[in-house]
Amino acid sequence: MQYQIEGDGIRRTDDNGVISSIPLDPNNTDYAEYVAWTKADPANVAQTVPQVDAPVQAAPVPTIEDVQAQLDAAQAAITAIAANAAAVQAGAAQAKS
Repeated sequence: MQYQIEGDGIRRTDDNGVISSIPLDPNNTDYAEYVAWTKADPANVAQTVPQVDAPVQAAPVPTIEDVQAQLDAAQAAITAIAANAAAVQAGAAQAKS
C-alpha cells in the first residue's frame, strides 16, 4: 500500500496497483486508515498527515416564527422612519411659512 498527499486528498495505490482517492475527511474510514498507517511505523512518518478541521456545523434553520419576528421588527423600523420623515417635512414646511 502506498499513499501520496495530493491537492485536496490522498492518493492510495494498493498492492494490485489500484488507485483510489481519499478525501481529507476525519469521518471517512479510509482517511482514518491512512492516519493509522502514518502512526504505525516510523518509516511512514514522511507521509505527513494533513491538518483537517473538524466538520463544520450548519447554522440552524430559522423557524417561521423567527422569520415573522424579523419581518415585524423591520416593518416597525420602516414605520418609525416614515413617521420621522413626515415630522421633519412638516417642520420644514412650517419653517418656510
